Amino acid sequence: MDRDLFLAVLALDTYNRGYDASLKGLSEDGALGTATIREFKLGEQDGWEDASFYAIAYEWNGETIISYRGTNFPDLSNVTRGSVQCSLRRSLGPKRECRLLNRQTGKGSGTPAQAWGGANGRNGVAC
Repeated sequence: MDRDLFLAVLALDTYNRGYDASLKGLSEDGALGTATIREFKLGEQDGWEDASFYAIAYEWNGETIISYRGTNFPDLSNVTRGSVQCSLRRSLGPKRECRLLNRQTGKGSGTPAQAWGGANGRNGVAC
């Protein structure tokens, strides 16, 4: 089999093993064709699922091939203007937050909430 084609097959295989596998019942050991799956050490995968990450290593033709997946982003539908403002205030401080929001929104000077369109300087956001 062509090298590039087999590497693509190994890349696809990461979606068929581990948590949320597309195909059920495939273990994380053994082999795929002539590639041997490297066994995981105890604790090596800790935190992977929480980070939406998964990887598997193969030994093939004297090489170690690592295939991984991990592009599932969290649901951001509950992010609000207030939560962004609150995060900015906590990380930057009120003055720098205000300058950043004013620059991003083009609303001149004022408080962060006024840059977002609020009237009272806090826009009802408690941080």
